[in-house]
Amino acid sequence: MLLSVKDLCVEFRDKVAVDHVNFQVNENEIVGIIGESGSGKSVSALSVMGLLNDDAKVSGSALFDGKDLSELKVNERQMYKGAEISMVFQEPMTSLNPLMKIGRQVEEVMLLHPEEFGDWTEEKRKEKVIETLKVVGLDHPEQIVTMYPHELSGGMRQRVMIAIALIGQPRLMIADEPTTALDVVLQDQILQLLKKLNRELHMAVLFISHNMSIVQNFCDRIYVMQNGKIVETGTPREIFLHPKEEYTKILIASIPDGTPREDKDAVLEEPVLEIKDFSAFYPKKKKHFYERGGRVCIVDHVDLTIHAGECVGLVGRSGCGKSTLSKGILGLLKDTEGAVIHHTKHPQMIFQDPYSSLNPKKKIGWILRQPLALRTDLTPDQKSRLIIDTVTQVGLKPEVLDRYPRELSGGMRQRISIAIALVQGSKFIIADEPVSALDVTVQKQILELFLQVQRETNIAFLFISHDRNVVKQMCHRIVYMADGKLSDEEAVVD
Repeated sequence: MLLSVKDLCVEFRDKVAVDHVNFQVNENEIVGIIGESGSGKSVSALSVMGLLNDDAKVSGSALFDGKDLSELKVNERQMYKGAEISMVFQEPMTSLNPLMKIGRQVEEVMLLHPEEFGDWTEEKRKEKVIETLKVVGLDHPEQIVTMYPHELSGGMRQRVMIAIALIGQPRLMIADEPTTALDVVLQDQILQLLKKLNRELHMAVLFISHNMSIVQNFCDRIYVMQNGKIVETGTPREIFLHPKEEYTKILIASIPDGTPREDKDAVLEEPVLEIKDFSAFYPKKKKHFYERGGRVCIVDHVDLTIHAGECVGLVGRSGCGKSTLSKGILGLLKDTEGAVIHHTKHPQMIFQDPYSSLNPKKKIGWILRQPLALRTDLTPDQKSRLIIDTVTQVGLKPEVLDRYPRELSGGMRQRISIAIALVQGSKFIIADEPVSALDVTVQKQILELFLQVQRETNIAFLFISHDRNVVKQMCHRIVYMADGKLSDEEAVVD
């Protein structure tokens, strides 16, 4: 047995996050952990790595190859990280150092382990970094090593995180939602890569995910977590075909099946957004597609109209320009051509990475109150009631208003991001992967919330997602993006 977690308990502010959890990972085994956001999946993994905040009270043991990780000295535990155990974190933008270039961050694992890489030259380490970036499916790795995290798309940052975890060839990789920000093609590439490393290097994987179909097809054994406890365990066949617990049955029943929305052919109303011959450029060093006049064209001559009450899906591979287009629509880019015409006030955006879009030093109540600062038509009490109603609307309890973003799960932070967009009463919202960080049950609730809000307020959405089933369920029509261009043909992204 490679990893054995026994009687693990974790508390925050006297709130139990993990309650007497036991699980094991054997050599050369891929083990999945599934469950709703806040069920304790990520907290369990972070406790194994010794990465919880000082305010966490941890008890129990985590034995790695017979050694209790909690009893190791700091320098001894550091030796395990990267070489023996590595971790792919849930939110790459906040896990990567914003002030350090990508090449240096990937190389850092080798610098921290001189016992294995101490005699390597700088040139040899650089070659290894570039090779590893290629392995995880990144084009132009020679340019990427010179770039900073904010210069990459969400999916590209996720692949960099996987490269950092892989470069030391660890015996155990803890992968916390490693394919959340990736399109289906890259998801398959990464999963095939992990399978290959599992077979050839006997690398075990602890795979934490809310993507039920991936867990079903990828893992050897599965643990189901609910409210900080393991409620069921078994093989994929046992869990998905013969679930014993009612909670497991609910999870499986919540998987999106791609059924088109009932009003798919609704009559279009007046436009809320018109995009005409729009192009967006980045400096030449950001070489993703092709150059034009000393610049790099990320979005290329896009035309798109979105009408009131309409939900338009935008699908494309990671790095194709979807998020860049959304930033251009909101006027967040400097170098653009063409026209973006808004016919509604206060367009909003639900960002792909909720943690980096929330102020880490402020409580959720303060964050939600800021967008209402200019609403002179509301009294302070009315603003407070609106905030509570909106938080409740997205499936959270009012007590989250007194908590900091770091105290919430990834899915809870995503729902707060949705609440920020909704609380301002906008008639047009760009939703950039708004449910990618949510488990299937909460995802179903949020998608139903989007549909309900749209029916009640006639709001329009540009809905960006890698999940085809989610897009088909949510959207009246779908447009596809590849190499910065839009098309009605799905084949361009396959």
